[in-house]
Amino acid sequence: MSSAKKSRKKKKVVRYRKPFYLNIVLIIFLFLLIYLGIQVNGFRTGKGLQICEVAEGSLTKDNTFQGIVWRDEKVITADKTGYVNYYLREKKRTAVYDLVCTLDETGKMQDILEENLATGVSSLTEENLKELRQELFEFDRDFNLMEYSDIYDAQTDLDNRLFELINLDSMNGIGSGTDGVVFSKCYAPYSGIVMYTMDGFESLSEDSVTADIFEQSGYEKKTVVAGSMVTVGQDLYKTVVSEDWSIFFPLTKEERDFYGLEDTVYTVRFAKNGLTMRANYSIFYGADGEIYGRLDLNRYMIQFIDDRYLEFDIITTEVSGLKIPTTAITEKEFFVIPLDYVTYGGNTNEEGFFLQTLVEGQARPTFKAATIYYRDEEYCYVDTSAFQVGDYLVKPDSMDTYLVRNKAELSVVYNLNKGYAVFKLVDILTQNDEYTIVASNTAYGLNLYDRIAIDGSLVKDGEIFY
Repeated sequence: MSSAKKSRKKKKVVRYRKPFYLNIVLIIFLFLLIYLGIQVNGFRTGKGLQICEVAEGSLTKDNTFQGIVWRDEKVITADKTGYVNYYLREKKRTAVYDLVCTLDETGKMQDILEENLATGVSSLTEENLKELRQELFEFDRDFNLMEYSDIYDAQTDLDNRLFELINLDSMNGIGSGTDGVVFSKCYAPYSGIVMYTMDGFESLSEDSVTADIFEQSGYEKKTVVAGSMVTVGQDLYKTVVSEDWSIFFPLTKEERDFYGLEDTVYTVRFAKNGLTMRANYSIFYGADGEIYGRLDLNRYMIQFIDDRYLEFDIITTEVSGLKIPTTAITEKEFFVIPLDYVTYGGNTNEEGFFLQTLVEGQARPTFKAATIYYRDEEYCYVDTSAFQVGDYLVKPDSMDTYLVRNKAELSVVYNLNKGYAVFKLVDILTQNDEYTIVASNTAYGLNLYDRIAIDGSLVKDGEIFY
């Protein structure tokens, strides 16, 4: 064997080791994997909740009432028996001596009017057609697609207007005794808005107001139908002769104390259409000796001419502060402890109480710090986690003791700024079903831009949220 072959046998193969390099892609992948694991664990152990941010805002403070409407209504009755036929549409403004209706003693006029109505469009004058075109123009100008139902109201108005014009035109061609028709004309004795619906409250006055008239269970309207028989003294129609109108409404003792007995002016908002206006407020004594409120108005009477009862709010003040959802507010229990038992620990200003504890078998007072969240003239309120029911507190510089057991509820919301629930006291200034205005800069209260739970009833102290 040659020396060259021997040297090849003695050679040792050494495996080459690649140098170590950081793989940035791998690091990012591991980071994302860990992050997802943390999030999954958070979803598994935490609790989701709707959250909102505390903002500044205001609410109008108002009280809701329901009252009965007074208008200056003149009722016109029949002076003879006959079949009534109308020539003006309801809610039309009439002048004195305008023809409103006729009383037909034979019952034949209704047939003549119906015949003329079928062919009467062709007999309309140019002035009549101009009036109809004007009404269509005004409707087209004011029409809003969001109020599509107005089309049907406009159709009804045009039908009534057409009926009115044709009947009046027919009336001019008929004389008493024509075709055996015997009738008398009824002219308007007052100017105002004509109405054919009566409800029995046309003669309403302060002197007739009692608590019973605000009960609506038996309320009904009655309309005199054209072509029907009426007798002497029966109601034909009524005329609302003034734009002035009023609302009478009951007042509780608390409301009388709040609004007072002096005449003043308030802003009123109507539930029917949201219309807001100023009204003169006063009080009066009804027939039953009770005090009632009265609001006097001089605009928009026609907007409510169909209504005898109205629901409305009297807006008194606008309250500003921190605006939060009303649903965020919940009640939390606190221990109630007399203020006499509050003390300070050692040489510090830390508030707390002397808790009676056993030391080497003897009862001794031991200072225990506790946060006082609220206090009134007699008591302070501490979290129920500070003590247990059955603990005894010792009054400073006294042998008197107090058994911890009494609780009271305070309004709180839950702050979630740190990812877990921390209760905050709220001082409610005013509220409605949707929002509440609370005072700012209160001890242990809310601050602007705090993040809170929208539904406080779903939250418990210390819960973790994601």
